[in-house]
Amino acid sequence: MYYHSYSHRLRIIQAYDEMMQEKLKTSEGYFVNFMFNQLPGGRDAKLQQMRRQIERFHGLLTRHIVRKPESKNWKHLRPVLIVAPD
Repeated sequence: MYYHSYSHRLRIIQAYDEMMQEKLKTSEGYFVNFMFNQLPGGRDAKLQQMRRQIERFHGLLTRHIVRKPESKNWKHLRPVLIVAPD
């Protein structure tokens, strides 16, 4: 596994912070915590299972919020989901 330097990780965090501050100027933000039961497999298999379930959640959420989620005219209404495994 490859690890980035501390300064590189800090720049990534700062970029996400700036992006989130910009988004929150025009819309509300929510914190959502996903809890999973014990998942089988190695680290990659677990991450893949979690990703599938979170993408499923995001798709359902998007369809409940936006009437035409695939339309360019409604793109600005689609929810933005930023996730990171713990």
